[in-house]
Amino acid sequence: MSDPFSSSGFTRPGRDAESFRDECGIAWICEPKVRVLLVEEILPNLARLVSDGELPPGAEQVKRSLYRRVLRWERRGIDFYLKAHELKRAPRRWGQKLRGSRGVNEWRMTLALRELGLATPRPLAAGEIQAGLGIARSYYLCEAVPESRTLTGALVTERDPALRRRWLESVGRGLGSLHRARLHHRDLHANNLLVSGEDPDPRWIDLHSLWRVPFLGRAARLKTLAKLLSSLDEEIEAHEAKCLVEAYLAQAQLHGSIQSWLEPALRRGAKLQAVQLVSRTRRCMTGGSKVARRKTVRGRSWYRRDEVDAETPWNW
Repeated sequence: MSDPFSSSGFTRPGRDAESFRDECGIAWICEPKVRVLLVEEILPNLARLVSDGELPPGAEQVKRSLYRRVLRWERRGIDFYLKAHELKRAPRRWGQKLRGSRGVNEWRMTLALRELGLATPRPLAAGEIQAGLGIARSYYLCEAVPESRTLTGALVTERDPALRRRWLESVGRGLGSLHRARLHHRDLHANNLLVSGEDPDPRWIDLHSLWRVPFLGRAARLKTLAKLLSSLDEEIEAHEAKCLVEAYLAQAQLHGSIQSWLEPALRRGAKLQAVQLVSRTRRCMTGGSKVARRKTVRGRSWYRRDEVDAETPWNW
């Protein structure tokens, strides 16, 4: 069988990865050591794991929305997260087929970040299943980060200025590395960065919204900085935001003063708090971002409080 994940993008889908198709038609790619866990433990329980019914013993639902489930489970000595995406509208399914599914894209982008030297949870497997002309569902598994906290939560309690500065400079350098490689993160906020006791450098998570683009201009860079700084507006001081932007500019090898980037980013971040947010921008709405989420369709606008509540548990 041909490899369903032959890559033409930024990175190969894992030098030693194995690919196969299961009995339900899901095409999988995984680390060789994880295949037994996947075949014998996860696949027989996959329907229960992603449904609204009773979960297998020991499994914990971490996040739930209209189209996504995130669960944590420990089997055979491996503590892992399973993320399941389901797309119900045909245009979205077609788009996933053309651009790549969220699960497989997160696998590839996680490997890309690791090649750049950024810390991420270890990727274990990814899968997708086609329905008609599009991708109906996709899956992503990664190893859980022990004793982890979101960057938001860590900054609330941590008072050591040297450690806070290290976290923020690490994030700035990481974002600079992404932009040098023309990798555009459309959902970067402080809750998508984890701090672990094992590694003081934050780990990057939730990478399915990361794409390689042919050109990354100043406006797109400022938009990403604005989202990130807006998600930290209550957790960091002005001089700490300056440290983050300074590290970003140095790593991205961009010209201009720190203030010529920091001030426009802060203004954009302030506007995010007030405007009606649509598409990927309104995804920046988790507990750490403090950006209200609003949906607008054909001129009608309303808050999606039920989805906000479902997507903002403190433990995800």
